[in-house]
Amino acid sequence: MSNNQKKCLMWVIMSFFQRQQCLFRQFCWYCWLCYACLCLSSVASAQTNDTLQQKSTRIPFLQKAEQVHRGRACLISVGSGVAYGSTMTAIGKIWYSQYEQSRFHFFNDNSGWLQIDKVGHAWTAYNQAYLGANLYEWAGYSPQKAAWIGFGIANVFQGGIEVLDGFSVGWGASWGDIGSNFLGASLHLSQALLWQEQRILFKYSTHQPKYGSYPLQVQARAEALYGGNFAQKWLKDYNAQSYWLSVNPSAFMGKNKVFPAWLNLAVGYSAEDMFGAESNTWKNPNNPDMTYDFSAIQRYRQYYLSFDVDFSRIKMRSRWVKTILKGINFIKFPAPALEWNTKSGFRFHPIYW
Repeated sequence: MSNNQKKCLMWVIMSFFQRQQCLFRQFCWYCWLCYACLCLSSVASAQTNDTLQQKSTRIPFLQKAEQVHRGRACLISVGSGVAYGSTMTAIGKIWYSQYEQSRFHFFNDNSGWLQIDKVGHAWTAYNQAYLGANLYEWAGYSPQKAAWIGFGIANVFQGGIEVLDGFSVGWGASWGDIGSNFLGASLHLSQALLWQEQRILFKYSTHQPKYGSYPLQVQARAEALYGGNFAQKWLKDYNAQSYWLSVNPSAFMGKNKVFPAWLNLAVGYSAEDMFGAESNTWKNPNNPDMTYDFSAIQRYRQYYLSFDVDFSRIKMRSRWVKTILKGINFIKFPAPALEWNTKSGFRFHPIYW
């Protein structure tokens, strides 16, 4: 890239952050940049690859291309750009447009939600990098090059949320979120470069907290924060979310394997009884002069040790079955778990979801 091109790109980025005030225009610009980056990465890689197929050849749909397949690469890049642009624009209009906007700014939320939200950012970035790398490997890119592309995709995609937060008066872009995104994407990249496989998976599980035993004000607060149905709670309820690093022991054992190839050991983290970012006190939405103080409800951290299944290591003949199993590998398999928490110590779960 020439110096003039670099200056032009920097001017576009600075103009985006400094001059765009309309939320919809902001995301049209941002999503256009994402789309351009994805397409340019595909084109640049294809142009420098000596083994590039000049003509698309027909191969089974689920089979990885042995050489860079121009059609697949363009399909992934264009499809990702369009899907991401549409999704982020919709989020901007449906969610963020309901709140007051300001100039782009940062804020420090690292102490909030007992860091569950930060772990969630890392998990999302890891799995976006994992998905992006697998898609570009399917298109014929080398595992190392695909891993770098996946790393870039995860950070760009997650950066979109930070841009939206940065223009919102009630929030702001968070360096903690940006760092978590980077760490999650780096977990995938480092394993791909070091071991050419993922020996440590980043997984997620969820359950349904029961708020019926809490005071009515707390129940109303939980519904206002986390929603009233399963889909909303699945996305928003920090009390329901658990995150896991799922390690495959057999991958570290060489030829002397004791564990089955598909059996993992998982360490998990979650937290409960959170009804506010930093404390269990909040203002009455109908009367700002009234404050609800439920600080007597102790917020606490939970740590787990459990078994898990690496679905990608289960041997199957069918490519379709293999693809489906690999597609659900971001979910922690329900299994017995030993918990230690900061409120009551040890607890055993015959099955933990």
